[in-house]
Amino acid sequence: MGNKRYLGLELKRSLISGLPNDVARHCLAKVPRIYHRSMRSVSRTWRKTLESEDFFAVRRKSGIADAWLVVILMENGHNSYCIYNLASKSLLLKAPLPDPPLPTGLEIGDVGGGGFATFKTAAVGALLVALESRTSSRRSSVENHTRIFDSTKNKWRAGSPPTVARSQFAMATVNGTVYVAGGCDHDGDFVPATESYDVATDTWTQRSTMPYNHLDRVDCEVVFQGKLYVRVFSSTRCEVLVYDPGSDSWHRDSSGMSAMDHGELVATSSGIYSLTASDCLYKFVDGEWVLAGSIQRKPSSSSSSPAFNVHSQRAFGLRDEIFVLGAGDLSCVIGEDLVCHGLFLGSSWFRAGSVVMG
Repeated sequence: MGNKRYLGLELKRSLISGLPNDVARHCLAKVPRIYHRSMRSVSRTWRKTLESEDFFAVRRKSGIADAWLVVILMENGHNSYCIYNLASKSLLLKAPLPDPPLPTGLEIGDVGGGGFATFKTAAVGALLVALESRTSSRRSSVENHTRIFDSTKNKWRAGSPPTVARSQFAMATVNGTVYVAGGCDHDGDFVPATESYDVATDTWTQRSTMPYNHLDRVDCEVVFQGKLYVRVFSSTRCEVLVYDPGSDSWHRDSSGMSAMDHGELVATSSGIYSLTASDCLYKFVDGEWVLAGSIQRKPSSSSSSPAFNVHSQRAFGLRDEIFVLGAGDLSCVIGEDLVCHGLFLGSSWFRAGSVVMG
């Protein structure tokens, strides 16, 4: 009884003496997130405030939310995750990735040898939604597991799996909703299904099917101006399919975007770019891909290993900036309308990642 009474009194106290709580909450919201751990120890009231979604909604609405890149990677055969502060371009945290609960009959050993696991991610505010695909040769099936990372609390929790199991799919967030489209089943056949995920209610909803005409695989995806662009391949061609969530409809892009059939697509506030394996960055302008700049690789300190692991190279857009995550030290030579930064990944193998705002 005493503890409950103390907690009740604690929660009624002012956040900052002499200030209304709504004003005090805006003052606390302006403090960078790197200091939040220390701030939580001030009082139970502060801790409860700093762990509430309303507090981070204030930060995002005020335009002062911190941008963190959350990356899932593999190192020495084990999955882990790390967090980069994009403002300072520094590594904040690196920790093991918790294993999800496995369905009955599926063992970790099913993933090794004749099977494999892949990840895709999407961000909703301060949350990272990670969808894992485990392909089991023993069960002749694909299992999907949803994990949600709350960057405000540095905690993972399980989410419900999509209704259609698949691997090698497109996944992205459009206007606060996560969309999963395309992919392959266990036999490698194309799956044209589209689903949306509401992270607040932990529910999946079937959406319009992708235009299906002998497609083989999804290559990459990007979101620009409220629409999802997915590059897909068949045995004879490359094309870009566009999904409009407002009308729940797909159409084939006819603007010429499919002329760039390689490289990773990334979007900023000013347009869509493609970062190729040759370190060139192209921008899609008026129906054409125009060279915008290049990524310069600094020499490696070891002559026996490459300075840059192209298989771990990934690009992330944030407003008018692009962040390139790579295994070596990077410098970027880009035009006046774009700022590009390099982030050091080290020897780890990139699996998936997205930018959360909190």
